[in-house]
Amino acid sequence: MSDDASILASTPRAAGYRMPAEWSPHRATWIAWPHNPDDWPGKFSPIPWVYAEIVRHLAEVEDVEIVVDDAAMERTARRALRHAGASTARVYFHRWPTNRVWTRDSGPIFVERIDPSLPGPRLGLTNWKFNAWAKYDDWQLDDQLPAHIARDLKIPEWMPTHGDRRIVLEGGSIDVNGSGTLMTTEECLLSEVQARNPGLPREDLEAVLGEYLGIEQVLWLGRGIVGDDTHGHVDDVARFVGESTIVAAVEPHRAIRTTWRSPRTSSDCMRRVPRTAARTASSNCPCRRRFPSTASAYPPVTRTSTSQTNLFWCLRSTTGTIGAPSRSSRGSFQAERS
Repeated sequence: MSDDASILASTPRAAGYRMPAEWSPHRATWIAWPHNPDDWPGKFSPIPWVYAEIVRHLAEVEDVEIVVDDAAMERTARRALRHAGASTARVYFHRWPTNRVWTRDSGPIFVERIDPSLPGPRLGLTNWKFNAWAKYDDWQLDDQLPAHIARDLKIPEWMPTHGDRRIVLEGGSIDVNGSGTLMTTEECLLSEVQARNPGLPREDLEAVLGEYLGIEQVLWLGRGIVGDDTHGHVDDVARFVGESTIVAAVEPHRAIRTTWRSPRTSSDCMRRVPRTAARTASSNCPCRRRFPSTASAYPPVTRTSTSQTNLFWCLRSTTGTIGAPSRSSRGSFQAERS
């Protein structure tokens, strides 16, 4: 049996793989070019410019893999990049149609070898089922994205299952510290509202996360923010920024408090991992999306009715910082790294 066949006959954990932390070194960033106006109702016009500006910075230090629907969309994207002054020497296009562009959620979750000296590929990916947050009907094209990427990169691909059912999971619903600890919310993964995996008990889901992402400990926070289409994604309220450091969003004004509604969030669960605690003030819709590239980090810059421009992200050990506009109180940019 070949090394690859032997690897795929087991789970990622058994084969020695684990999901890395978001700040781990990576070769490239994967994004899908924006095309669905419904994702930014009435505010779509500046979105391609935002993507082009981010690609301009990323392409200076790493490869950028851009998914487009067809040749016409590729021409549109190239034109936007040209106007933004972006170099395309490290930009690569892939013509795979998508329903939406939220690759953090619909794309693969990469895993890497814990011991790089072992035989076999350093990198693999897990292909979780994507069903548009159990909210929208148009997700079938997005669900094919991980398989496209696995074939393009020629790396092992695992499809997480429990019994005979394929497991639903979005990248934005979890965060990891790279050493076996995962953070998520009960509202997203265990609620009967927008249920991802109806009837799947907590302990069974934890077992699946262990086998396919190498997770040893799950920190269950209570809920996410009010009004979030994803119904509880953890990346809106808390993130690991180090193996033992968590940054959490809190709303200081009781009258408009929308986050941390369960005491489990800030007490029982958070005590389970040694950490340096950091808190940042929330605005109308906090966005804790940290996106470290090879040389820079790109925190969202939001404009709200109650604040001037805020840089939301606490940056550590980076050589540069660029703010990416997020003007619509919605997630304006998502990407995957390989």
